Amino acid sequence: MSILFPLSSGVLIAEDNRTKTAPENTTAYAAGFAVDFMPYAMSATTGHVGFSLQGYAGYDHFRFRLVGANIFLNDRFIGSSRFSDKKMTVGAAIVDYCFGDHFDKFWIGSGMEYWKCGITHKKSDERISWNDTVFTVGFGYIFRFAGNAYIEPWAAAHCVVNDLDHRTSAGESYSSQRISGEVSLKAGYFFDL
Repeated sequence: MSILFPLSSGVLIAEDNRTKTAPENTTAYAAGFAVDFMPYAMSATTGHVGFSLQGYAGYDHFRFRLVGANIFLNDRFIGSSRFSDKKMTVGAAIVDYCFGDHFDKFWIGSGMEYWKCGITHKKSDERISWNDTVFTVGFGYIFRFAGNAYIEPWAAAHCVVNDLDHRTSAGESYSSQRISGEVSLKAGYFFDL
């Protein structure tokens, strides 16, 4: 009797080890893309078509993202009643750290952005253009819902690091905001490599 009990216990332990499900496969490498909905929605309020696309390469918990966007800002968000029709073309390089094991869950990130901007003075109809260099920090949460498909609510703060004043030929001045914030929703997909 005392010999059978240890043998039967060993069989049960061996069966337990075979029937346990393996943890979800994690991967050290990924490549993905996402669409940000805010530039589409904001531009639509002005009667224009905007866009925002991004691609990224992932390694371990890090994502290295390249972002491109074109956005037409509603006049309520440009900070001056004397100007209108602000358009921005944006390029960004961002590094994120994802706390989840599979390029998901909470993330924080930072990087640099280039904003090519243009705006029209209402009275003279003169259009002025300039370039902004922008430091950005952000955070969000990646909800995977069907394999590697995900939605991603996120927020960011931007700080323009160059001169803020831009003048028309008649001396009218438009000043960019030094600090601005943004919230949006993205949807995307990534491939395990």
